[in-house]
Amino acid sequence: MRRTTLRRRLTFLFGTTIVLIISLVGWLVSRQSRQVLIGQARLTALAITRSIAAASSNDFFSYNFVGLEQKAEEAAKDPNVAYVVLYDKEGEVAAFSGQGRSGGERDLERMPAELSGRMEAVVRDGMMAGYTGAGLEVIQPVLLPESDIAWGTVRLGLRLDYIRSQINRTRWAIFGLSLMGVMAGWGVAAYFTRRITVPLGRLVDATVRVSEGDLETQIAVDTSDEVQDLAENFNWMVERIKEQRDSLETSLREISSLKRYSDLIILSMTNGLLTVDNRGTITTFNRKAEEILGVGADRAVGRDPEEIWGRDNPVTGLLGRGIRESWTVSGMEMPWDIEGDPRVLEVATALIQEEGYC
Repeated sequence: MRRTTLRRRLTFLFGTTIVLIISLVGWLVSRQSRQVLIGQARLTALAITRSIAAASSNDFFSYNFVGLEQKAEEAAKDPNVAYVVLYDKEGEVAAFSGQGRSGGERDLERMPAELSGRMEAVVRDGMMAGYTGAGLEVIQPVLLPESDIAWGTVRLGLRLDYIRSQINRTRWAIFGLSLMGVMAGWGVAAYFTRRITVPLGRLVDATVRVSEGDLETQIAVDTSDEVQDLAENFNWMVERIKEQRDSLETSLREISSLKRYSDLIILSMTNGLLTVDNRGTITTFNRKAEEILGVGADRAVGRDPEEIWGRDNPVTGLLGRGIRESWTVSGMEMPWDIEGDPRVLEVATALIQEEGYC
């Protein structure tokens, strides 16, 4: 299975986080801007409708239909106003001015029942039949001072095409800024990821070289953070390992020299010397022991005395008891026969370390 590098993982994580944050912010800004524009359109439609109602109140009271027609025509000059319908207090059409309505004024009906009897302005989505596209409709009753009835009603339709175009432009602008933010975010993520992972990669390479024995390896990192602390601690550790290696090499040379010296002493001894470990295996057998016991060192070292001389041999018994009981002797005489040549040996044993006896 192919491994994914830490650099790729961090870049993907940081980049994805930035994309999600920028996308969320962009969506919220787009949504908020749409709500603001739609709200502004509602306020604009309501203001126009109230202005028409205030200006035409006297015409409604005096049944001046010419004046009402002029008010409707004047209001409809605004390209965003789709239509203006003025109803008298009986709900009949008193004046109409509209743009782009299929059927014209001929089939314009009287005020719908759901719009009559209202004493407060109503703003609702959509426009009257015959108009396509997005829009708002405002129904505003015409009230006179100290009157409890509506002398007329203003019905205004406001197109939202320009609002939609502004919303689309805003969305595209937000999308462009978001895209630039994402690209910049990925760049920043890649930069900081590289700042972290490149020194770590050097540290990994240096660790491999040190494991292969190259203790001259040093890492130079200048990030002023925990990565630099890690690199400095690594360099300090390598220096300590190098010092320990030098110390061990010195000790090894001293031990080797001492061993050679002790081996020379053992070989030049005028007494026979053999040592066994705590398992009873012969570990040392000098030349004089070969001569006295009649066995070569190549045959004795690494073997049990019982294999060489048998279980009932006095040397075998003496060494076995010394291992089992930590028993030692000094100046003990022991008969010995080599190929019909009887001898008497003076034997001494001593405990030399926890793991072995002689």
